[in-house]
Amino acid sequence: MKFLSSVIFAVLLAGCAAQPGSHAIGARNAAGVPVGDYRVVAANGTLQAQGTFHEGKMDGRWLFFDSHVKVAEVAYLNGAASGPYRTYFGSIAFPAAAGKPESEGHLQNGRTVGRFVSYSRTTGQVDNEATFDASGAVHPKFGAGELAVRLADADQRFVQFLGAQVHAAVR
Repeated sequence: MKFLSSVIFAVLLAGCAAQPGSHAIGARNAAGVPVGDYRVVAANGTLQAQGTFHEGKMDGRWLFFDSHVKVAEVAYLNGAASGPYRTYFGSIAFPAAAGKPESEGHLQNGRTVGRFVSYSRTTGQVDNEATFDASGAVHPKFGAGELAVRLADADQRFVQFLGAQVHAAVR
């Protein structure tokens, strides 16, 4: 199962890494701290991310893109992924399903809490659903609980990676 989680994570990252020459467009306060609306753009002009910084921390709704479609929407609070999130199949790893919902859930300080759902890339139907309690225990509703844990883990790492890419571009 650990191998499966690693494969899922690798597929999620395909096409989402900040490209060489990526740069951030946005304002900084007098202390040089990012504030307000920001966009991360690849050297070729392709939008990779957009969202808001509050006192140097990602805050509010952030959107992330591969070279063609939106791959994630994530809510941040004081720099931590906290709130609803949704991932979408990327155009590089899954061209036939590009832009279709892949998973959704709720993060609390970067960890899945509450309802988690993953979707089939071929049918768009729910293929796994579970609830995670605050301790991290999973309560499967549809599909395998262990798979839900692996998918949610891959999403958590994907969201962490996306945030790191934004911070690397903003530096």
